[in-house]
Amino acid sequence: MWEVRFHPIARDELRRLPPRERAALLNGVEKLTVFGPLKDPAFREEWDGTAFARAVAQRVIAFRIEHNLSQAELGKRLRMAQSAVARLEAGDREPSMATLARLARRLSIQFHIDITPTGFQVTA
Repeated sequence: MWEVRFHPIARDELRRLPPRERAALLNGVEKLTVFGPLKDPAFREEWDGTAFARAVAQRVIAFRIEHNLSQAELGKRLRMAQSAVARLEAGDREPSMATLARLARRLSIQFHIDITPTGFQVTA
C-alpha cells in the first residue's frame, strides 16, 4: 500500500476545493498508485520521461497556490487559455522553451535547468 503525502500548501489548497474538484484530484492520485511502483521498468521509463514536465508543473502549481489564483486567472496573466494552464499543471507534456520564457517573464519566476549526460534537474 502506498502512502500519499501532500505539501502543506497543497494540503491547505485541497481542503478549500469544492467536493467535486477535490474528488477529481484525489482520483488522479489514486490512478497514479494503480500504475504500480517505480520498480516496473515500463512505468519507470514513463515516469522518468515526464520528470521535466512534472517539475515545471509543480512550480506553476506552487505559484498559483501562493498567489491564490484560479487556473483562469493565471491564464490571463500568462495570456493563455485556462485549458493550457491545466495542461501545464498536468505535467504529462514537456513545455517548450517559449512557454518557459513566457512563465519566467509574466510571473517573474526563474527556472534553472541543469542538463548532464545522466539526466537533468529543474530548480526554481
